[in-house]
Amino acid sequence: MRLFALQSPRFIGTPAAFSKRGAILQWFPARLAQLQNLNNIPSAVSHDVYMHCSYDIAANKHDVKKALNQVIRRHIETEYGWQDRDVTKIGYRNGKPVICLSISTSSV
Repeated sequence: MRLFALQSPRFIGTPAAFSKRGAILQWFPARLAQLQNLNNIPSAVSHDVYMHCSYDIAANKHDVKKALNQVIRRHIETEYGWQDRDVTKIGYRNGKPVICLSISTSSV
């Protein structure tokens, strides 16, 4: 998964490097979505790939997020047996829908 390392930097110093990262970003999501679990994905840089794709200029620059989310979902379902909650009926309290807010922080 060397491609993860190539996609992870926030700063790309030359136009050629930016162009190469953009080309890989076009190719990468379809290949990433084929992975069955997270076992071969380097967790130390996966969040960088997820976040730093936003610096590209292509209209589909966020497709890598969709692919990574698919792999994460498959991993959780197969490795832990977790399933999505049934959200066809949303709970209400004081006339307002109840939601769950998850806060995530990362540090370097």
